[in-house]
Amino acid sequence: MENPKTYTIVVVGATVVGKSTLISAMENYLKWPKLEDAAKHLNKLEIRIPVQFTVTRKTGQSQVVSAGFADDKIQKNENFNNSGESVTQKPKVHLFKYGNDTVRIIDTPGLADTRGTDQDEINLKLIQKMAKNQEQIHGICIFIKSNDSKLTPQFEMTVRQLLSVFPKSALNNVFFFFTHCVGTYFGIGDVMNPLKELQKKYEESHGSTFSLEWNKMHCVDSESFRYLVCRKQNVEYSTRSEADFYYAWDKSAEEISTFFEIVKTIQPIPANKIEASRKLAKWTDAMKMKKPFIKPGQKAAYDHALECLKFMTKRHTLVLNKPELKTNIEFLSKNEFCEAIDEFLNVAEDGGLTLQKCKELVKILEDE
Repeated sequence: MENPKTYTIVVVGATVVGKSTLISAMENYLKWPKLEDAAKHLNKLEIRIPVQFTVTRKTGQSQVVSAGFADDKIQKNENFNNSGESVTQKPKVHLFKYGNDTVRIIDTPGLADTRGTDQDEINLKLIQKMAKNQEQIHGICIFIKSNDSKLTPQFEMTVRQLLSVFPKSALNNVFFFFTHCVGTYFGIGDVMNPLKELQKKYEESHGSTFSLEWNKMHCVDSESFRYLVCRKQNVEYSTRSEADFYYAWDKSAEEISTFFEIVKTIQPIPANKIEASRKLAKWTDAMKMKKPFIKPGQKAAYDHALECLKFMTKRHTLVLNKPELKTNIEFLSKNEFCEAIDEFLNVAEDGGLTLQKCKELVKILEDE
């Protein structure tokens, strides 16, 4: 028997897409692959993250259903007061078992928050800090509603902002989870075409892109989980037939299990590469700012070193300001990069320390 392992999954996406509810549902899907088994154990239903939603009875009356609010500390991390604001206020780790292994699901604040770009920037920094503190990350799960017929410029920027936290190699660890799939009979729905357009744009801007192969896309739904939450509280939940809930639970459980089996085979993203890509992008910007202060005798060495630095930053990061990294260099080995940096370091009076650090970062990122 293999030693138990831990798999870390980061869950990201726009606000109100259903991330937090699905995380609670996910644990139950793994625990009970069939709804009929879960229905026999309502008192053991796992609600990791507080849920709150409105149900409409056949009479037309509405009722707010809440669950999982026993812990005041948990309540402080959730916000159900404003539609469009992220429900999750800061990243939070949730641990649960998958066979003999442990799954670490990190729920993050949603982007495209109605409080504006300033709040998005705060949320992005929280996600960045969280990622830096992980030993390694196996999967980056981007949640999207399956019935979205188009992806707005705001959503595109959301994806770009999220992925800019990680090195370019992390594109292989990107998964897409399509939520609210019971309405599309667990097909991907209208969102596929705009997602292909985004994939193409990413290839054009970064020279690499995320995969949309079957093993990187998963259709899920949490409505059957809500159904059991209501059933436990003797609340009528009649949006669909009971057969639909059984179907949705079984399909979602199957998708979640398939996802984790795939995650077990994938190369994780090491924490040192996440931090190295962030610092490399930051220090490349710092070196560009030094150009007006470089002395004439150092200019040729500086220009060449900066071109090499831009090439490596473009190769290894997913920075947003890609046009600023334009360079005529088409290929550069790690040794050639180090030689260019050393050439400038031999004559540098300013910027040498930053470039020395950049050289060490590139060594980390180039290491297979």
